[in-house]
Amino acid sequence: MPLIRPHTPPRSGCGVRSSSWPNSIGACTYSGRLFRVDASLPPGSQATHITHSHTASGMAPHADSRNMAIDANGDLLEVDDGGIYRRTRPQANDGDWFAMDGGIQVTEFHSIA
Repeated sequence: MPLIRPHTPPRSGCGVRSSSWPNSIGACTYSGRLFRVDASLPPGSQATHITHSHTASGMAPHADSRNMAIDANGDLLEVDDGGIYRRTRPQANDGDWFAMDGGIQVTEFHSIA
Protein backbone atom coordinates (compact mmCIF):
# COMPACT_ATOMS: atom_id res chain seq x y z
CA MET A 1 0.00 0.00 0.00
CA PRO A 2 1.89 3.11 -1.16
CA LEU A 3 1.39 6.50 0.40
CA ILE A 4 2.43 9.34 -1.89
CA ARG A 5 3.01 12.94 -0.83
CA PRO A 6 3.57 14.68 -4.19
CA HIS A 7 3.46 18.24 -2.83
CA THR A 8 6.09 17.77 -0.11
CA PRO A 9 9.62 18.51 -1.32
CA PRO A 10 11.39 16.36 -2.10
CA ARG A 11 8.67 14.23 -3.61
CA SER A 12 8.38 11.28 -1.31
CA GLY A 13 6.39 8.17 -0.69
CA CYS A 14 6.28 5.08 1.42
CA GLY A 15 6.02 1.50 0.27
CA VAL A 16 5.54 -1.55 2.41
CA ARG A 17 6.24 -5.26 2.30
CA SER A 18 6.92 -8.04 4.76
CA SER A 19 10.20 -9.87 4.73
CA SER A 20 12.12 -12.94 5.68
CA TRP A 21 14.62 -12.57 8.50
CA PRO A 22 17.27 -12.02 9.58
CA ASN A 23 17.99 -9.54 6.81
CA SER A 24 20.17 -6.59 5.86
CA ILE A 25 18.05 -3.91 7.56
CA GLY A 26 18.20 -5.49 11.01
CA ALA A 27 14.91 -7.40 11.10
CA CYS A 28 15.09 -10.38 13.48
CA THR A 29 11.37 -11.24 13.54
CA TYR A 30 8.44 -11.30 11.14
CA SER A 31 7.78 -7.57 10.92
CA GLY A 32 6.92 -4.91 8.39
CA ARG A 33 9.49 -3.26 6.15
CA LEU A 34 8.47 0.23 5.15
CA PHE A 35 10.41 2.50 2.84
CA ARG A 36 10.72 6.23 2.21
CA VAL A 37 11.04 6.84 -1.54
CA ASP A 38 12.49 9.99 -3.08
CA ALA A 39 12.18 9.95 -6.87
CA SER A 40 14.44 13.02 -7.20
CA LEU A 41 17.48 10.96 -6.12
CA PRO A 42 19.59 8.93 -8.58
CA PRO A 43 18.37 5.41 -9.41
CA GLY A 44 19.58 2.86 -6.88
CA SER A 45 19.43 5.34 -3.98
CA GLN A 46 15.76 6.35 -4.07
CA ALA A 47 14.42 3.95 -1.40
CA THR A 48 15.46 4.09 2.26
CA HIS A 49 13.89 1.86 4.91
CA ILE A 50 12.23 3.58 7.88
CA THR A 51 12.14 0.50 10.08
CA HIS A 52 14.63 -1.55 12.08
CA SER A 53 18.15 -0.10 11.83
CA HIS A 54 16.84 3.29 10.60
CA THR A 55 14.97 4.03 13.83
CA ALA A 56 16.09 5.21 17.25
CA SER A 57 15.44 1.80 18.86
CA GLY A 58 15.47 -0.73 15.99
CA MET A 59 11.69 -1.10 15.90
CA ALA A 60 9.17 -1.89 13.16
CA PRO A 61 5.40 -2.34 13.01
CA HIS A 62 3.72 -5.69 12.49
CA ALA A 63 3.87 -7.07 8.95
CA ASP A 64 0.83 -7.14 6.63
CA SER A 65 0.25 -3.42 6.36
CA ARG A 66 -3.28 -2.45 5.33
CA ASN A 67 -3.26 1.35 5.22
CA MET A 68 -1.10 4.41 5.90
CA ALA A 69 -1.70 8.11 6.43
CA ILE A 70 0.19 11.22 7.52
CA ASP A 71 -1.28 12.94 10.60
CA ALA A 72 -1.38 16.68 11.37
CA ASN A 73 2.04 16.46 13.11
CA GLY A 74 3.67 14.90 10.03
CA ASP A 75 3.93 11.47 11.67
CA LEU A 76 3.23 8.34 9.65
CA LEU A 77 0.28 6.24 10.81
CA GLU A 78 0.32 2.60 9.73
CA VAL A 79 -2.56 0.15 10.16
CA ASP A 80 -2.10 -3.61 9.97
CA ASP A 81 -3.64 -6.77 11.39
CA GLY A 82 -1.59 -6.22 14.55
CA GLY A 83 -2.99 -2.76 15.34
CA ILE A 84 -2.19 0.88 14.64
CA TYR A 85 1.37 2.25 14.78
CA ARG A 86 2.81 5.76 14.63
CA ARG A 87 6.25 6.54 13.16
CA THR A 88 7.67 9.83 14.39
CA ARG A 89 9.88 11.81 12.02
CA PRO A 90 9.30 9.52 9.00
CA GLN A 91 11.59 11.67 6.84
CA ALA A 92 14.58 11.12 9.15
CA ASN A 93 16.42 8.09 10.56
CA ASP A 94 16.05 9.07 14.23
CA GLY A 95 12.28 8.67 14.58
CA ASP A 96 10.66 5.62 16.12
CA TRP A 97 7.60 3.37 15.99
CA PHE A 98 4.95 3.43 18.73
CA ALA A 99 1.90 1.18 19.12
CA MET A 100 -1.27 3.25 19.40
CA ASP A 101 -3.58 0.42 20.44
CA GLY A 102 -3.27 0.93 24.19
CA GLY A 103 -1.86 -2.55 24.78
CA ILE A 104 -4.81 -4.43 23.29
CA GLN A 105 -4.12 -8.12 22.70
CA VAL A 106 -5.20 -8.94 19.14
CA THR A 107 -6.42 -12.48 18.45
CA GLU A 108 -7.50 -14.03 15.17
CA PHE A 109 -9.38 -17.34 14.97
CA HIS A 110 -9.14 -19.49 11.86
CA SER A 111 -11.73 -22.07 12.90
CA ILE A 112 -13.42 -23.45 15.99
CA ALA A 113 -14.60 -27.04 16.34
